[in-house]
This record gives sequence, C-alpha cells and structure tokens, in this order.
Amino acid sequence: MFTPSKYQKAIFEWIVNGTGDAVVQAAAGSGKTTTLIEASKLLATDKAIFCGFNKHIVEELSGRLPKNMSAYTIHSIGLGTLRRKFGRKQPHINSNKYRQICKDRIFDISLAHGLENIDSFKLYQSLEQLCRFTRLTLTNRSDIEALWSMIAHFSLDVEYPELLIREVSRTLDEGEILARTARQIDFTDMLWLPHQWQLEPHKNDWIFVDECQDLSAAQLELVLKCRANGGRAIFVGDANQAIMGFAGANNDSVAQIIHSTSATVFPLSICYRCPATHIKLAQELVPEIEAAPNAIEGIVEEVNYKDLVKSVQEGDLILCRTTAPLIKLCIKLISQRIPARVRGRDIGKQLTTIVDKVAQIEGFSFSDFGKFLQLYKHDRVMRLQQRENTESQIESLCDRIQGIQVCYDEFDAQTTDELCKQLEDLFSDNRPSVMLSTIHRAKGLENHRVFILEPHKLPLQWSNQKDWEKEQELCLEYVALTRAKHSLFFVQH
Repeated sequence: MFTPSKYQKAIFEWIVNGTGDAVVQAAAGSGKTTTLIEASKLLATDKAIFCGFNKHIVEELSGRLPKNMSAYTIHSIGLGTLRRKFGRKQPHINSNKYRQICKDRIFDISLAHGLENIDSFKLYQSLEQLCRFTRLTLTNRSDIEALWSMIAHFSLDVEYPELLIREVSRTLDEGEILARTARQIDFTDMLWLPHQWQLEPHKNDWIFVDECQDLSAAQLELVLKCRANGGRAIFVGDANQAIMGFAGANNDSVAQIIHSTSATVFPLSICYRCPATHIKLAQELVPEIEAAPNAIEGIVEEVNYKDLVKSVQEGDLILCRTTAPLIKLCIKLISQRIPARVRGRDIGKQLTTIVDKVAQIEGFSFSDFGKFLQLYKHDRVMRLQQRENTESQIESLCDRIQGIQVCYDEFDAQTTDELCKQLEDLFSDNRPSVMLSTIHRAKGLENHRVFILEPHKLPLQWSNQKDWEKEQELCLEYVALTRAKHSLFFVQH
C-alpha cells in the first residue's frame, strides 16, 4: 500500500487546494514517477496530459495513469499540432530532410567560394548541426550575433563558421518551404514549426511534465502552450541531473521554469534507491538528498582494474565518463566469454563514420590503419585548435579515436568494412549479461551492482571550460553515484 512521505503529502495538498504552477525538485531515486501517478488520481478533470521525455517513458506510464490523463512525448504533441494544421494531407516524416537540403546548399557554396577540395561531408554536417541547434534553442536565424553566441555557448564543432553561419537562414527557409509545399518535416520540426507558424496545440486544464531539467527552449514553449487559460502545470525534475546541455537543452531549465511561471517549489528529497553509504557520497555534491528511513547500509568498495574481470557478475552495470575505456573493457570481457555490450548503437555509428573518413585519406592502406588514424586525429585537432572554445570537442574526438584504436589493436579485421562491423557489434541498446555505459547513457537506469571506471575523471575537466559545463560535469558525477541499489565499486588502476 502506498504511504506518502511528508514531501509527497505537501505536493498532493497543493494539487487539491493550491493555485498556480509548481516545480518539484526531485532527487535521484525519489519516486517521482510514483508521485506523479498518485497526483494524477487527484485531478477532477479529463483535460489532463502527461508529457514524457521519451517514447519509452510514455509507453511505461500509459497503463498506470488514470483514464482522465493521457501520456505523450513532447514531439508527439508538436506532431499532432502540425497534423491539425495540414488537415487531410498529413505530414511526411523525413529524418534526413535537412541533410539533403544542407548537401545541396554545400554543393552550391563550394562552387561559389572555390571550396571543391574541402571535405563536403564535414561542411554539410556542420550546417545541419547549426540548423538543428537554431531550432531547438529558438535562436533568431537572421541574427548573426545570436548565432555566434549559440555556437560559443554549446561549443559547436563547425567548419568555416564565418561562411556557414550566413547560410542558416536560407537553409531554414528552404526547410519551411518544403514543409509547407510537400509537408515534409523532421523530428526537430515537430518542436520548431509550431513556434515558427504560431500554432496552438490542444489546451488542457492540467499538464504534468517529467524531466523538466532537460527541456530545450522549443520544448518548453510548446509545453506551456498546452496550458488552457486558468490551467495549471507541475514540472518535475532535478537540476542536479541536468546533463543534456550538449544536445541543446537549457542548462538552467529548472530555474527558467520557476522564473517564467512564478512556480511554487516543492522538494522531493528522499532517495528510495540508494543505500545509506551511497547517499553520504552523493551528499558531498547535493546536500539535500536524504536516505530512506529503511535504507540498507550498502557496499562501497575499491576494485583493482586487473581484478575486475573476476569481480564482474551477470547483470552488472559498468559506467565511465568516456567511451574508450568501456570499449577496451568490453573486448576484454568478451574474450573471457562474458556476454557484454556498450550501450548506445548511435555511438558505434559515430565511430564507423570516423573509420570511413580515415579510409578516404589519400594513400590509405588498411595495413597502416593506425598511422592514418593518427593523421586524421592530428588534422582534426589542428583545425579545432584554430578556433576558440573547442576544447570539449577535442576531448570528445580524442576519446573516440582512442576507442577506434583499441578495436583495431584487439580485433583481427582485414578491411575497413570488417572493422566497422566489429565496432557496430560492440554497441547495443538491448540488455546483455553485462552492460557498459557512459554516464550520459545511464541516466534513468538503476542496478543492484554498479562499477565506476576511471573515477578520477569525475568531474571531467578541460581548459577554458565554461561554468555551465563545469556544473554539468558535477551533475554527471552525481548521476554515477546514485545508480546502485546495493553495491558501488570504484575501479582503480
């Protein structure tokens, strides 16, 4: 039987007798999903929606919410808004829409500026990235200074920024025309076009918003438009787990929501997941998190890396701030006949893209792959160093290069195709016997036993690190410390 905590009682009292909007500052493992489900049972309206961060959360909650509340992703709210705009002629979702537009733009630009010998892949990738972030952040596409600020804030890796930044407006114009005439949209359009076309989604008396710390400007605006006149909203999130800034989220999303809605703030501080010893570690970063009254003591131990394979058990979760150490360990576990995979198939695709670029270097021979990989790294790092605020991109690039080098050294691939296949096979979103994951990928996960590789990288630091990047690194450390339900192991070399 559900027995609410003092924090949950205060939230439920506000739902029934309060006014206005609220933000619930939910600590890791504090039962925010349970809190939202129980709160939804108190609503006296059938015009209520739950906004989930992804499809998985929405599917999980759909069967647990009362009949008077429906669950949607924010993207699906945007898509529904566009469908009403288009009427009978429904939109066609084309995830490669802007890729093709950017390819065409880069072809024209290259001819006009004599850039035929420049890496066109990197150019159109840069333009596509600029267009995606411009839409997510609702940056004025015609404001060159605002676009420069956006690039600097997110440390975007953009080739020839002086040239491409002036192509953003024209590229988005073409994207809009394609949406109006051919009804072609991509996933970011679902968030951006309702803003651009001043469209209104269905209105609701109540809006529940999960993971509000990771909302982009486009997502937040769309959610707020769902609120009817006199309607109310409750935003649940944890500013201490705001780790999606690299993907276009507002780094201070919770503070912005509180300011823009004059929200009442409620704590939800009791962690029902972690043992007391783990909470003590987490409190060094987030003092307000509390252990549950019946929390077990738990285990916190150091493990030597050379003993790690013997220590790992079926069902374990292994975390690291960077990717390369996970790849190295995954290969080692597989060699010992322990089924293991690295979480995130798209990471594997990012690595194979680099392999393909290395293979295009003039004079390439697979037998000298390591040498050409280092040439690629040197060239990319040199280009990045010529621009300001690129230290985080260099850090990420070197991590990926190191991961590829480990695979090349350990595998018996004879061609780039074989190497790419072996790389992709290392990564999976399905649960194997042992799951390895970057901390970013582990957000929302919990496990009986958790290992943290290279704990000295928490928090990760680099030169010219921005204040918000420093804060997000501390958030990543906090996320890592709050995944285990019983045992937490720090792996030391």
